[in-house]
Amino acid sequence: MPKKAVIFDLDGTLLNTYEDLANAVNFALEQNGLPTHPAEKYKIFAGNGTDMMITRALPEADRNDEMLDKVRKLYFEYYNAHSGECTRPYDGIVDMLSELKSRGFKLAVVSNKIDFMTRAVVKEYFGDTVFDFVTGQCDGIIPKPDPSMVYKVMEQFGVTADECIFVGDSGVDAETGKNANMFTVGVLWGFRDKKELLECGASTVISKADELLNYV
Repeated sequence: MPKKAVIFDLDGTLLNTYEDLANAVNFALEQNGLPTHPAEKYKIFAGNGTDMMITRALPEADRNDEMLDKVRKLYFEYYNAHSGECTRPYDGIVDMLSELKSRGFKLAVVSNKIDFMTRAVVKEYFGDTVFDFVTGQCDGIIPKPDPSMVYKVMEQFGVTADECIFVGDSGVDAETGKNANMFTVGVLWGFRDKKELLECGASTVISKADELLNYV
C-alpha cells in the first residue's frame, strides 16, 4: 500500500541530543552529591522517558521518589537553559525531511521526552512548518513502546498503519512500530545498535538519512 505518513522518534533519530541530556542529568546528580556518568552512558539511559533516564542514572540506593523529584527538578531547569549547546540534527536529516515534504508526506514526531520539551526542541531545530504533528509524553498517554501515541498521530492524519512508516533508533522504537503494525525503519546513527533494533522488531535498518527515501 502507498505510504502517506512518516512518524519519527526524536532523540537519537532526528537530533543528536545525548550530550545535552548527559550534561543536564549530571548537573542535577552533582548538585545532590551523587556520582555522575560519562556522556556516552546516556545513549543507554535514554529512550524510555525522562523519569526512567534519571532512575537509570541514580545509584540503586537512591532510587526513590524523593530523590527522583529532586533530580528531575534540577534536570528540567538545566536542560531548559542549555538544551541547544551540543544538540544538532544528524547529517542529512534536514535535506531528507525537505524531500519528504516536497513529495507530500505527512510528517510527525513521537517522543518519550516530556511533551513541552519535545515541542520546544522540534520548533528550535526544525521550525513550525516541517512537522504536521508533534507529541511527547503526556499525562494519560502511555509512552512508547505502547502504540497509543502513534495511534494518536494516525487519527490526526486519517491514515492506517499500512500507510505509515515508523522511524527510530532504539529497541523501544522498533517495538513501538511493531506494536502499531507499521513498517519500521531502524537508524544506525543513533543511540543503539543494529542487533537491538532487529531483535526488537525493526523491519529494516539504514545507515544514512537519504536511504529512508528508498522505503517511501
